[in-house]
This record gives sequence, structure tokens and C-alpha cells, in this order.
Amino acid sequence: MVEQERTAKPAIGLNALSIYILYRIYLDYVNDQEDQITLDYICRSYFANPSRNLTRTALERFRGNGFSSPKYIQRSGNRTEGYTYAISPEGIEAVEDALGTENSLMRHIAREGEAALLANYSVDTTGDDEILAVGESASEPDDWAEVVFDENSAEYKEAIDAVEKLVVEIRISNIFSDQFPGQSGAVVDTLQGGVGHLKEGKASRMQVFLLLQKPIIWLAEKFVGTALGEVAKKAGAALAKLLGF
Repeated sequence: MVEQERTAKPAIGLNALSIYILYRIYLDYVNDQEDQITLDYICRSYFANPSRNLTRTALERFRGNGFSSPKYIQRSGNRTEGYTYAISPEGIEAVEDALGTENSLMRHIAREGEAALLANYSVDTTGDDEILAVGESASEPDDWAEVVFDENSAEYKEAIDAVEKLVVEIRISNIFSDQFPGQSGAVVDTLQGGVGHLKEGKASRMQVFLLLQKPIIWLAEKFVGTALGEVAKKAGAALAKLLGF
């Protein structure tokens, strides 16, 4: 893993995070994907590297409890056995109204998803909870200097594995060919070229950014809320971890 100098970065806004979580719970509901939504499920399924504390606060923001009225998110259970969350009828109506409103934050998040943040976040692991933050480190590299990878490191192996899984997902996914007919071959070739550089044990950050991270961000943006989008998101996070994008 390439060491990056740690700098203070502004946190993602609570309002946007709350709306993103509400939208994802709505998607799970209408797609019959999950009816026992827990904090662990949200952190595992909705984000690459979440802050549990911030996620919990974002959930509470739309649960009423002094933050908003009516309640868009309902909570069941108790502290000992754990809580589960569900979108309320008012929440469903609010999401659908916002999705139909031009230039609403909900509509923007539905279109861009977490991928809107994927290119501009890093993870500070100084505490027990990881902090999702927006920063400058995700900008396009400005040099072609080679980076030599530790081929035995977990980050290196995870990055290659994540990209290869993404290639498989593109090949088996009907949604890609339906939305962008005739284009999957070019994307697969580009990703395979990029992962080929990684497997050589060295590559420039610019090569990895152009051949892997840019197409992965595109995939995550275009297919947000789908299995393909989730695999792309995980691949992007693995590359960010390896090279500090």
C-alpha cells in the first residue's frame, strides 16, 4: 500500500447522507430485497467504508425523535437484541415526491449514488469507527511515476480480485448490454488492460486511474442500486485503498 500523508478533510454532510440512506432503504423495499434492515446491513451493503456513528445519526434524523416530523424511518427492537429499520408509508411518499422534483437532492443522489462521492473520499482509521470523508486525494494523478506493489499484501490481492470479479459481473449482466449495447467489450478490455499492469507488480498511478478507476467510477454511477453497481463500488474502494485515490 502506498503511504499517504494524513490531512484533515471535511466530513460528508449529514443531510445528504441521511437522504442517501433513506433512498437505499426505499430501493430495498420496492425491490423486495431486505425486510430486516440493521445498522450492520446498511454499513455493509450501502457503503464502501462507512462511519457507524455517522450512519446511526443519519438514520435517527429521519426517525423523528426531535429531528424531523413525520417519521420517514421506523425502528423496531431494543438495545439488547438490536434494532431493525423500515421505511414508513410517509417515507415512501416523501421519496417518490422528491424523485419527481427536478433538481432535488434526492433526485441527484438517486442518479449519482455513492459513486458521486467515490472519486473523492478517503478513510481515516485513527479511531474504532472509520470516517467517510471528502478530500483532495481522489483527484486525477498528475504524474506517470511507477509505483512498485507489495505482491504479498492484502490490499494488492484484494484490488486484483475485486477488478476481476467486476469483469465477470459485466460479462454475465444483462443490464449492461440492455442499457449500453455493444459497449461492454470495450469496458472489459480496458479493465483487463489495467489489471494486467497491476499483475506485473508495478504501474503508475496515472495508468491505474485511467484504465481502472475512471471506468469503475462510470460503472458505479450508471448502475447505482444494482448488483453491477455494487461490485463496481467495491472495486473502486479496493483500488482507492491500494493507491490512495
